[in-house]
Amino acid sequence: MLNDEKRNNEFKKAIQYWISKGKKRVMDIGCGTGLLSLYAANTKNVKEIYAIEADTIMHSIAAQVIAENQVKNISLIHKYSTDLTIPEDILARVDLIVSEILDSGVFGEQILETLMHAKESLLTKNGKIVPWKVCIFVAGYNSTQLCSSHIITNDTFHEYFYANKLRLVAKSNEPYDAEYVDSIKDFRIITDTRETLEVDFNSLESMEKHFDGKIVKNFELHCEFEDECSEH
Repeated sequence: MLNDEKRNNEFKKAIQYWISKGKKRVMDIGCGTGLLSLYAANTKNVKEIYAIEADTIMHSIAAQVIAENQVKNISLIHKYSTDLTIPEDILARVDLIVSEILDSGVFGEQILETLMHAKESLLTKNGKIVPWKVCIFVAGYNSTQLCSSHIITNDTFHEYFYANKLRLVAKSNEPYDAEYVDSIKDFRIITDTRETLEVDFNSLESMEKHFDGKIVKNFELHCEFEDECSEH
């Protein structure tokens, strides 16, 4: 996140906007180095900021960052947000929650569970969550290099094992993988792009329905290069 200037600026603008609208008690869930907490601390009229970080190393880094920036209105708490209690850990519910625990597959860092709990137990009735929502888009691609990196079969293998049109892939315990596709020379998007999912983090109902798998959206991708689609 620290290297993503555009995303950081958008978070900064959203935090400053809601504080300007009267949201003065802020909680930064999974604060990491404390960047979002510093954005809030440097905004006029903010009253108190709770920076929540469960990881020991990141908590230590955040403490150093906050100290070096001489910020007095940030309370750094070494806990999971789901373990926080009122008034033992925080004096009262906050009216603005910010969180950047979105991984490359959006939900891998348990953002739904975290924000559902936060909305029910840590946020005021009219409080807001940043980011507001997340949208996931899907597109088909073609890349021999990328496909080959996830296939355990090769021409020699086929001499001893016949699998017809099936592919054998390496077993992984991870639900998904991520690639920096700009570095893959033969990577090419070959279909249109469709929105497949939208989760509203300011709606408990939306988060619960997606968490329970009650929302399923069917979609079709249309190939823009028929020769490539028919071959892959």
